[in-house]
Amino acid sequence: MKNLLKTTITLISLSFFSFQAVTQSLSDSLLIHYTFDGNAEDQSGNGYDGIVNATLTQDQFGNPNSVYSFNGTSEFIDLPNVPELKPELPISYSAWVKFNSLPSTGNVLFTNNFAQNNHSGVWMQASSNKSLTIAYGSGLGGSGANNIRLKRGNTTLQTGIWYHVAGVIRGATDMDLYINCVNDGGTYAGSSNSPLEYTSDAGSIGRKDNDQVDPYYFDGELDDFRYWNRAISIDDVERICERSASTHENSMEQNIVVYPNPAETTISFSGDTGLIQRFQITDLSGRVIMTSSELSNIDVSGVSKGVYYIQFTLKDGSFSSEKLMIK
Repeated sequence: MKNLLKTTITLISLSFFSFQAVTQSLSDSLLIHYTFDGNAEDQSGNGYDGIVNATLTQDQFGNPNSVYSFNGTSEFIDLPNVPELKPELPISYSAWVKFNSLPSTGNVLFTNNFAQNNHSGVWMQASSNKSLTIAYGSGLGGSGANNIRLKRGNTTLQTGIWYHVAGVIRGATDMDLYINCVNDGGTYAGSSNSPLEYTSDAGSIGRKDNDQVDPYYFDGELDDFRYWNRAISIDDVERICERSASTHENSMEQNIVVYPNPAETTISFSGDTGLIQRFQITDLSGRVIMTSSELSNIDVSGVSKGVYYIQFTLKDGSFSSEKLMIK
């Protein structure tokens, strides 16, 4: 009887924790959320507003003052220098980014510890081979392989294209990189046997220092930055992309809705469909994936997982567009 009771309690506990995992909110353990809608105020509720030395510009949909642009030489946004923003692993972060250049020295998006001549804290950058890289440093001084653990993704990044990027760091060989909401795989490097360490310096978006050289700055645009002191899941990443797709309003006033969005096998349209002449689906680089005048039960099962744009050409010659996620 005792063993049966113990088994029953265990099953109930497992069911409870499984339910908790499935229903975890994107706001759980969220440290910072910068939407960059006119400012760098923290929308997480924690009050960790950014200290801005960057330039507001229009976002990928043409909305003014909705992303920050970084010039690659001197612009950045500092984080508040508080202990809460220097947590132990696991750590996760995500953003929409566009690179204006991909220099051989690298292009740093974010670090939670901007220390001079010292690999410390965690960071994300486009590496010299143009792959997305996440890493953490041991704070031992210098920038050698013995002071770092990192993972480089498989995708070759390009300039002028908007990417959704996310990084999850749990340990030396336990990291995940996501590009356009799909796990990018990758390879590990670095030989540090020491844990993540911090200095007394604040974190920074758009720059990171290196050993005996000037800091590496970000040359591009960045939007919707989030930072957690937990390991986000693939479901979390997909929900971020889903929210991005569902909250973007059409550039025109017509009520045209794509459903389901995210989609798996088919999509259809509702609303003012009589105004549509045709539509096309493009990837984030602008490559056309599909063009059609059909408006219901459109087969997208052959489209790779990721985030796309769907653009409607209307009968009056105008256009309307929004994001579409395929999962």
